[in-house]
Amino acid sequence: MISKKTQISDLKQRITLLGAKLENDDLGGYISTWVPADTIWASVTPIDESISMHDSVRGEAKSPAGVRYKIRIRAAYKLSLPARVQLRDKMLTVTTLPRLDPSRCWLDFMACDIQEEEMSYE
Repeated sequence: MISKKTQISDLKQRITLLGAKLENDDLGGYISTWVPADTIWASVTPIDESISMHDSVRGEAKSPAGVRYKIRIRAAYKLSLPARVQLRDKMLTVTTLPRLDPSRCWLDFMACDIQEEEMSYE
């Protein structure tokens, strides 16, 4: 569980924020691709207490609906939606609007696993 008194040293996972980018598809339409925006430090905690961070990243604790995570980053970073998060070799989709904590230092949001076929990005 992420405490209210988060310190910089609690941000132990390296994540890459991905943003949607529209490109022409040569037929007059558009294709949406995911491009890396920032690589930053974060606190990533699985919502299900029975799943350890180590097991969920390795894919050993994946439930049918996917593992859900609470992610905390410094408030200095901008997170525009739609967004995805790359955590090591796992791709997550942001499922809630980022929420500023009461100290106005941290952004909290939820993310969950996405299916393998949805993982196209540059």
